[in-house]
Amino acid sequence: MLKHLLRTIKRDKTHAAINIFGLSTGMAVALLIGLWIHDELTFTTAIPNYHSIAEITRDVNYNGTHYAFPGAPYEIEAELRTNYAADFKHIVLGTYPDNHLLINNGKAITANGQFMGEEVTQLLSLDIQGDPNGLHDPHAIFLAASTAKALFGTTNAVGRTLKMDTTLPLTIAGVYQDLKQNTTFANLQFIASAPLFYALKHPTLPTGNPWRMQNLFTVYVQLAPNTNIQKLSEKIRYLRRDKMPLATFNADRILQVVYPMPRWHLYDALDGPDSHNKIQYVWLLAAIGIFVLLLACINFINLATARSEKRAKEVGIRKTIGSSRSQLITQFFSESLLAVTIAAILCLGWTQLLLPTFNNLTDKSLTIPWGSIPFWSGIAAATGLTGLLAGSYPALYLSSFRPIQTLKSSFRVGPGAATPRRILVTGQFAISIGLIIGTIIVYRQIRHAQNRPIGYNKQGLITITATPELEKHFQSFRQDLRTAGSIIDAALVTSSPTQIMGDDLRFNWQGKDPNQTPYIPISTTTPNYGRIIGWQLKEGRDFDPSLPTDSAAFILNESAVNLMGFKHPIGQTVTWQDKPYHVIGVIRDILDQSPYQLGGPEIFHISGNQRTWVLVLRVNPRLPMSNALDKIRAVYSRYEPLYPIEYQFTDREYAKKFTDEVRIGNLSLLFTLFAIGISCLGLFAMASYVAEQRRKEIGIRKVLGASTLNLWRLLTKEFLYLITLSLLIAGPLAWWGMHRWLQQFPYRTAITGWIVLAAAAIAIGITFTTISWQTIKAALTNPVKSLRAE
Repeated sequence: MLKHLLRTIKRDKTHAAINIFGLSTGMAVALLIGLWIHDELTFTTAIPNYHSIAEITRDVNYNGTHYAFPGAPYEIEAELRTNYAADFKHIVLGTYPDNHLLINNGKAITANGQFMGEEVTQLLSLDIQGDPNGLHDPHAIFLAASTAKALFGTTNAVGRTLKMDTTLPLTIAGVYQDLKQNTTFANLQFIASAPLFYALKHPTLPTGNPWRMQNLFTVYVQLAPNTNIQKLSEKIRYLRRDKMPLATFNADRILQVVYPMPRWHLYDALDGPDSHNKIQYVWLLAAIGIFVLLLACINFINLATARSEKRAKEVGIRKTIGSSRSQLITQFFSESLLAVTIAAILCLGWTQLLLPTFNNLTDKSLTIPWGSIPFWSGIAAATGLTGLLAGSYPALYLSSFRPIQTLKSSFRVGPGAATPRRILVTGQFAISIGLIIGTIIVYRQIRHAQNRPIGYNKQGLITITATPELEKHFQSFRQDLRTAGSIIDAALVTSSPTQIMGDDLRFNWQGKDPNQTPYIPISTTTPNYGRIIGWQLKEGRDFDPSLPTDSAAFILNESAVNLMGFKHPIGQTVTWQDKPYHVIGVIRDILDQSPYQLGGPEIFHISGNQRTWVLVLRVNPRLPMSNALDKIRAVYSRYEPLYPIEYQFTDREYAKKFTDEVRIGNLSLLFTLFAIGISCLGLFAMASYVAEQRRKEIGIRKVLGASTLNLWRLLTKEFLYLITLSLLIAGPLAWWGMHRWLQQFPYRTAITGWIVLAAAAIAIGITFTTISWQTIKAALTNPVKSLRAE
């Protein structure tokens, strides 16, 4: 049997090579997508208790739109332990991840970590060397093994001491193994004590009710057995509201929500019209993988039936000498399974070869799990299923031929036999056209967002963390940088131009609806900030450092003016924290949130005693960037000799806002190209089949005077009909699917008719390019060869 199968493959090498190559390519695409999907779906599952871990977050009604934000006061831990202890196994306060300087005898590194409660070792099941309960000492710290090795040269660092941020001495109570990359806590390089963080921050915190003013911590919990998340969310829903006077707080503005860890990576904390779940990308790529594999199977079927007349005589002879139909079916299925098995082996090779490029494209570290039994079981099942699916039509169709018909020289496959192939090719066209339309719309949406006005000039801007020392000596630092010629100017601000760090609802103005208390982001800055980033004044003037009255001045963006209903905003008074501020200017909206969201209100004012966090520098354009950065580093090191400088290019930070969509767009384009390539093999097979079926007709037409062009038109006419039919099927379906996808973006592009026409033009161009070689070859064949008796 095996010898016969190999002889069949060897007899038609071109057919077999195209067959196996198409299948292996489709399977490799499906395997790559499968590895990516597995990594996405198993994110955080490396943490043993992931299924029972959750975060308690806030459902904030932000001007009518619901957002999920972490953040809670220090007092929430005691509240949960006192009144909700039966619902939790562990409760851990945690700060937001942040970089801190760790120093060991003059050696300093910047590490990213969190201040957390002492139960974190049980919550995350840390593999720790040392005392798992060490954080009960506020001056203790846990280090990741990689951090300990970088700082001390060894992981045996328990009991040693270090300094954090130059002045804070801490004792190493434990060293834990680094967490795996596909977890939320992958970059957790140290864990310090949450009570210590609170003690350090408490003197600088706003006075008043902490439940209203403080959001320093997030809350991680492990649920007690048999705790229902939905019921728990309802139970603690109004926890925060109940701690505040209703006269100063709208009960529906901030609610508590339990956000389970299995949903962290792919789902928003809130389900609703404002959610933006990444799981959609998983299903999108899963659909593409299935389509590509299906195209490969369709190719196999078409390539097999394209040589049906040659195999028909073989079927007739084998039946004549006694072969049963079941034996023929077994033979054809065996040929199919052999081809698929060879394709599967090649698929593993293609996948291993393409993985480095694929990992760079997806920003992952995927590997083929060679030692995994479930993986090999999946490969075997997929190979068997693909072999049966791909070989089903040839096996059942060819084995049904009657010997007396197939052995006649005049035998022709019946006209009805072409219908299934036309359906399959139409499906191929439809899938390819749909993928082309989808890819065009994805890139069009990305480009639409990238090209929207952002309200400032991001080129040549860099940001540096404003340490207390730099903030204290800001004017000297700024002047030294200007003297060195490295910058045009520098400013302090509470957040970088690409994000918003703080908002407030304690605003009032004339004509304000007393039933509305909108959140408005407010940024504290130095007077020259707007000139440095190049914001665009629409009305009024910028801040003037020579005018003392500007310390009580506001600059509003257009959305804030619209929100407040000012027809003539200049000179209007806005009260904030019971202090009046006069509006001196209006700027165009700065895009410091998601580029896919509509612009929101924002206010700027000059810094007083408020803490700022970011230094914004406008680099001297006359210097090469590398030279300017060297000068900035030299000046920086005089003020902060221990803190390594960390700077971000604003244009690159802005580009990160498009990361997910660009990545999906690139993957869609890559796999669409694969799909088109596989479809071309199917077209080649179909053209080969048509040319073979009509070779005598072509010969007769040539004898009667038909030109090569006329014959080319004759042979390609059917494909044009199939493309038109495919377009009628794929166009509306692709429009519907992509229209639904676009609805998640408030700022979105429109789907225009030219996109469908462009997809059709691409499909027609590829089709005619693919089939022309075969049709022209048939048209140029000597009619004597076509018309002679076999």
